[in-house]
Amino acid sequence: MICTVGYQLGSPDELVEQLVCADESVVVDVHGNPKRLRRGATSHAECPAMSSAYLAEHPEVRDQSSQLMSSVARTDREACLLCYERHPQDCHRTRLLDAGGPSDGVERLGTEGAPRLLKV
Repeated sequence: MICTVGYQLGSPDELVEQLVCADESVVVDVHGNPKRLRRGATSHAECPAMSSAYLAEHPEVRDQSSQLMSSVARTDREACLLCYERHPQDCHRTRLLDAGGPSDGVERLGTEGAPRLLKV
């Protein structure tokens, strides 16, 4: 199984507790330096579209995501994608999973009460 988690507004202890409770054995850190990654964006709201455009332009990233999900599915191990934004729809990790194939059955940890950074 694959899950996602964001650590925005949470403590390190809370993050570790979420991962331990979900019995995750592999954590894949997919966050980066926000200022570096957001070059060209004039607002946070533009970032998801920029992530989608990047994935469309770089099929090797989509392939790596697909390979990761396939390799985890063939084992008994649990993997969790870690990033900053707590709400999964505000973060590129959702787009990364979607680019790698169907993301049905992906568990989103710690989203209860998570504020949306993006206005929908």
